Amino acid sequence: MIKAATYNVQDLYRTANQEHEDLVVDTIRQLRGDGESELVLAVQEVVAPPEGGPNAFARLAADTGLNAGPCARGHHVRDGLYHWVGLLWTSGVALVPGSIQTFDHDGMWHNLVVANVEVAGTRARVGSYHGSPFDQDRNVAEAKRIAAVYRFGSDLPGLIGADWNSLSADRYQRHDLEQYGQWELYDTLDPYRRGWAPHFTFQTTWSWEHGHRVTHSDRRAGDVLYSAGMTDARLPVRAKLTPTTGHHPDDPHGPRTIDRIHLTPHFAGAVDTVTVHDTPTAQKASDHLPAVVTLDPNRVQQ
Repeated sequence: MIKAATYNVQDLYRTANQEHEDLVVDTIRQLRGDGESELVLAVQEVVAPPEGGPNAFARLAADTGLNAGPCARGHHVRDGLYHWVGLLWTSGVALVPGSIQTFDHDGMWHNLVVANVEVAGTRARVGSYHGSPFDQDRNVAEAKRIAAVYRFGSDLPGLIGADWNSLSADRYQRHDLEQYGQWELYDTLDPYRRGWAPHFTFQTTWSWEHGHRVTHSDRRAGDVLYSAGMTDARLPVRAKLTPTTGHHPDDPHGPRTIDRIHLTPHFAGAVDTVTVHDTPTAQKASDHLPAVVTLDPNRVQQ
């Protein structure tokens, strides 16, 4: 089996905090498990100097028993430090030489990194991305760029793990008699319907109806992915709707699933399970919980 996961590690290495580092490392070791499956892990929010990302990911890899894949620098945090996205994987995953792509000059908020790998007899394109928490218009544009990279820039099976900072927009077709043929929204966990707060400004759309504000999550970036055939990995198996964020006391938005794996059609039929790694350690380690997908390589469409 192939295991793919995505994990926002909440400003790892921004300050010297051994407890935080230990919790993140322990969580990733839990994701690695007993080694029966090869693991590809997309990581977001590692903090390092302008040229320090590779060293930071090498450090994280050494501490977790994984190998460091490529990484890419995102926006400036403060004091000469930047957010980085990157990939880690187990020893059975092999990088295809010359396949790494970063998008430093595309104006992305946090950046995107992709690479081709050989894993469990399958050649695939894998990636890590982090969307903006403040600009859904930017996330829509970046979702189009990702769709182009995966759907029109490669014929390989592809998967990408990300903190999308927006909700999924995937739909399924109803087959019951009352609503036969209608396309129903899959992820109905929308914390923004409960009222209004100023920090909702950046992740919602709203209108005024009969003198009252009506608020919904801004799902446009998710709709771009869905429309381009980049499927939310939960959809093929109708996985339980489990939030990846909202548990942290400093998170004002409420429970929602913004950490997800999205797949090209080659992988859609190979999904075995989709879970959220919700443990006491993971709850303490970050304001995001890892999302994990297991894939059967024998069911991948090449």
